[in-house]
Amino acid sequence: PDLTKAWEDFLESGHTRMSPEETDGKYYIRLSGFTHAGLDWVVISAVPASLYAAAVRENMGVALLIVLVTLLAALGVYRYLSGRILGPVNELVEAAGDFSAGDFSRRVMVHRQDEFGVLAGAFNRMARTTDQLVFRLEERVRERTLELEEANRQLDRSREELRTLLDSTAEGIYGMDLEGRCTLINASGLTMLGFEQEEDLLGKNIHQLIHHSHQDGTPMPQEKCPICISLKDSRGVHREDEVFWKADGTPFEVEYYSYPQYQDGQLIGAVVTFLDNSQRRSQQEHIRWLSYHDALTGLYNRLYFQEQMEALDRPENLPLGILFADVNGLKLTNDIFGHRAGDELLKKAAGIFRELCRPEDVVARMGGDEFAVILPGMGQLQLERLVADLRSRLQGETLGAIRVSMSLGFEVKTTPWIPVERILENAEDRMYREKTIRRRDVTGNLVDTIVDTLHRRVPEEKLHAEAVRDLCRRMGKALGMTDPEIRRLSDAAYLHDIGKVVLEDPVLGKSGALTDGEWTDMQQHPLVGYRILTQTQDSPDLAEPVLSHHENWD
Repeated sequence: PDLTKAWEDFLESGHTRMSPEETDGKYYIRLSGFTHAGLDWVVISAVPASLYAAAVRENMGVALLIVLVTLLAALGVYRYLSGRILGPVNELVEAAGDFSAGDFSRRVMVHRQDEFGVLAGAFNRMARTTDQLVFRLEERVRERTLELEEANRQLDRSREELRTLLDSTAEGIYGMDLEGRCTLINASGLTMLGFEQEEDLLGKNIHQLIHHSHQDGTPMPQEKCPICISLKDSRGVHREDEVFWKADGTPFEVEYYSYPQYQDGQLIGAVVTFLDNSQRRSQQEHIRWLSYHDALTGLYNRLYFQEQMEALDRPENLPLGILFADVNGLKLTNDIFGHRAGDELLKKAAGIFRELCRPEDVVARMGGDEFAVILPGMGQLQLERLVADLRSRLQGETLGAIRVSMSLGFEVKTTPWIPVERILENAEDRMYREKTIRRRDVTGNLVDTIVDTLHRRVPEEKLHAEAVRDLCRRMGKALGMTDPEIRRLSDAAYLHDIGKVVLEDPVLGKSGALTDGEWTDMQQHPLVGYRILTQTQDSPDLAEPVLSHHENWD
């Protein structure tokens, strides 16, 4: 019993070493180191090898089963632990990868409130904040994009409006950079320079194209060009005495302004505006000419005459003669034949003065039908000869049915202390005296000239006038009129068609029916005849019968 008890104690103890030994086909298991009741025991058990092997195999199978179960359990535990511990980490890593790829909408599930849960929550907050920031940034980018597109559209419109404005100006405008290359040119500039399109100038040296030479053809080096110098010195320049050269190689006078152009405080080039100065100079000369000349006759006007009269009133110009003239019959010519005929009468008189006066004489139309001449260094005898030459030149000079005539008066200044204005007044007074004295001759000759002109143009009118005159004389006698009444009646009969002088030759000599317009003109001849006769002193009593001769009294 003690042994059995000792054996059980042995089995329960952990201080025993078991080492199988094989001897004679048997395994011996030595159990040693066991102490019981103060005694050291050695138990030796002999077991057959076959039985031991079977036991070993059985134990190995059990061991393998246990190992397999243990491995499976360990794998399950591993998977559980991996899913619980490493799953959130993997999910976080995947989310971080998507985040780094630009997907800011990815979120991580918070499985538990440990370190991984805190990390997942922080990631979610970061992703949400980033997503919001990115969304706001995208919204801002869209807004800025729309603003930029609108700004670009406005810029394009501004450029179009600026281009339209540039092309609408009469001045030529071109731009150049610091190297002298053309950067822009408007339509007027292209037209004046004779180029067809901007590409012919853009990017090219504008000086070498249009400003390379002076008007006489001598070269203008770029370093001496006022435009290039002004650009170099950063200052404006104005010139009106130079030329630009057209595409066909011909020059034209220009007036130009050159202004430096800055951007952000830096000089970037210049803008040049120019005009065709040849036309402008011509206009200025025309304006200057008009300010001192009479537009109708081309002679000097009263303003220039007054200035020159004061300028020439010097002792070295003595004797100083002044001639004053008045064209006779201008009002009658205007009334009868129209202002065009009156203008021609004035031009005829101006031509006669040009023909007979010296180059140094100042011939002016003072206004209306009056002319005046300043004759420096011309004495009394010379002036009398000039007046005689004028009268001789006017003798027989006609303009249509009008005989050209002038009333003349003159005075000579021989001493310095006499005011030249008094000399002019004396010449004018003498002219008016002559006009008054010769008025009857002028008007009388006027009627004779008109009648002669009409009868030369249409001889049948003379035969008709003489026939009517003879019939009226005979009728006056048959009616018992007095001699003065018969004379007035026959004179009116002879002049009754004098107003036909204003009609054109085709109308006067027409044998067939007149057109409506021709007939209207023909019906005006009694009124024209009335106007002619009322201007004369010898025949105003004949005007009324002439006006009435187509009233069809019966």
